[in-house]
Amino acid sequence: MGEGVEHQEDDDEQPTLQPIETCYIVARDVPVTVKAQLMIIKYKRGWKSWAEMIYDVVKEWGGED
Repeated sequence: MGEGVEHQEDDDEQPTLQPIETCYIVARDVPVTVKAQLMIIKYKRGWKSWAEMIYDVVKEWGGED
């Protein structure tokens, strides 16, 4: 390291990474016309991903379980 610069051990300050549990959601046997409608809704709502759609639906319709 350069002169006058002290190296500090950051090991104690580093957060421990925790795995995030995720899953896949698959919709089968959905007519192409319904998928097209979903794609239009996704565009109009400004969702960048299908996950954003899922989060919005759960936020709006999810219960207080």
